[in-house]
Amino acid sequence: MWRLTEAVVSRSTKKTRKAKEDDRTNHILTTRAQTGPVFLVHRPTDEVSRLREKLLQSGQEPLFDFEAEDSVTHTIWKIAQVEDWEKALEAAGDFYIADGHHRAASAERTATRLDAKEGDEASRFLAVAFPTDQVAILPYHRVLSEFNGHTPEAILDEAKKRFGATVLEFSGTVPSEPARGTVLMYLGGTWYSLKLPDQAGTDGVADALDSAV
Repeated sequence: MWRLTEAVVSRSTKKTRKAKEDDRTNHILTTRAQTGPVFLVHRPTDEVSRLREKLLQSGQEPLFDFEAEDSVTHTIWKIAQVEDWEKALEAAGDFYIADGHHRAASAERTATRLDAKEGDEASRFLAVAFPTDQVAILPYHRVLSEFNGHTPEAILDEAKKRFGATVLEFSGTVPSEPARGTVLMYLGGTWYSLKLPDQAGTDGVADALDSAV
């Protein structure tokens, strides 16, 4: 369980919605349990890598080792030298929320509602942490079912005004992953590349992300 400290919670990379926070907060309060971990990432360190390799080479049997329905294998070991891992993770610096922003915010609200003190179970939240060199960030997709009364031509014209939409030429069915600051749009049978405004100099991690535009 991760301590609900400002150092962790404030490194959020996404703004949350109150309705989703309310739902998850009520779920935790009703079940008295956190049923899903917050996905954290941190900068790689030699010590974390050393401890991980030591565990993998130890021959220790995992607690759980199974393949899920999506063909992803999940393997979990119990850590014996907890203190070594605590020191290594504390030395890793800031942790950023890659997924689970609403779970983290709801855990914080739950702790406040229960007036949790340091050491109480409610003062912590369930989390899993990975070094960034062990994580692959996949593309994020959105599909519009309708255009709110606008024509595809009008949407394209507005996109050109705001982002300078240019036609993409590529082989295959899907273009390669775009660079940071670029969004791909598929409209009317054609792929377009949209250049987002420069977010440099904005306040906070979340405001500097492409998704904040």
